[in-house]
Amino acid sequence: MDGYATFLDHALDILGIERAHLVLHDFGGPWGCAGRAPDPEGMGDLSPRLRALDRPALVVWGAQDPYISVEQAERQRESFPSAQVHVLADSGHWPMVDLPDRVREVVVPFLRRVVRG
Repeated sequence: MDGYATFLDHALDILGIERAHLVLHDFGGPWGCAGRAPDPEGMGDLSPRLRALDRPALVVWGAQDPYISVEQAERQRESFPSAQVHVLADSGHWPMVDLPDRVREVVVPFLRRVVRG
């Protein structure tokens, strides 16, 4: 995980990106959140500090995920207390593939709100 987070940090630095809004899936969640640990204005890490910062977060979960139980969707609030959680009843592990229009209907407005915020 640290290697991926370091890679992401370096890529953002090279591109001159100081702040990012990431859309992550599966292992991408911890890899993306582990980056920028020293910088609370960056992406933070998977520590209790995330909870204290209460960063905006959107969780989109497939209720039929055969790999990771749907109960884990609500557990995301342990790190992101104000997270919006959307469980898609007719989706599995890949909601963005199973129901791309429905995922877009949830993700795009969320990103518009946090980018303007």
